[in-house]
Amino acid sequence: MKLTKNIFATLLLLTSIIGFAQEEEGQQASNVQTYTPSKLLKKGQWDVKFFNSIYTQTEQTDSGSKSQKIDRQTFFTNTTEIYTGVSNSSRVNIGLILQARANTYEGAGALEVLSFKNNTTDARSGLTTIAPSIRVQPFKNVGNFSFTSSFYIPVFKDEPNAPYLDKRSYFWETRFFYDKTFGGNKWLIFTEADFGFNFGEKAADADAQ
Repeated sequence: MKLTKNIFATLLLLTSIIGFAQEEEGQQASNVQTYTPSKLLKKGQWDVKFFNSIYTQTEQTDSGSKSQKIDRQTFFTNTTEIYTGVSNSSRVNIGLILQARANTYEGAGALEVLSFKNNTTDARSGLTTIAPSIRVQPFKNVGNFSFTSSFYIPVFKDEPNAPYLDKRSYFWETRFFYDKTFGGNKWLIFTEADFGFNFGEKAADADAQ
């Protein structure tokens, strides 16, 4: 597989509108408002989140974009985010992101990926990346705007002739968050824009697959 050294950028824009009710005028803000990602933690507070996903496939496209049947492949990803507030003004948070993956090939059942096997034939699993991260509210008077910048570092080693586990490259991602409450504090619009820079792979370190 030929690998390039070029840096490329990706952009993801996500906008959602969330509705919620408040029982009476002046009631404390909804948890949706309090804990939206635009808001930062106060000094000494901690936030731990777990994100899990499973993807399985029995078809894929070839180099000519034609669909073809394959033995089942399944991919499990766990992302753990840990942040804490470090500033008296609640405008700076620091944290760490951990990613673990498990992949199965050669027709293994979809839920077999949760066995977290690791061999050189049809299964790989392990901690793949760690990412030091910082969250900042850049404008003192705009509390509903912030950004999170993370640098992903691959920490796993490829094994000779073993199936694919994860990409080897370093990755820098910055996410911008903004929310706005309207309609008598009963509705909230949330917007996220992601920018990522992939620094490529070294052929000597890349999986041979």
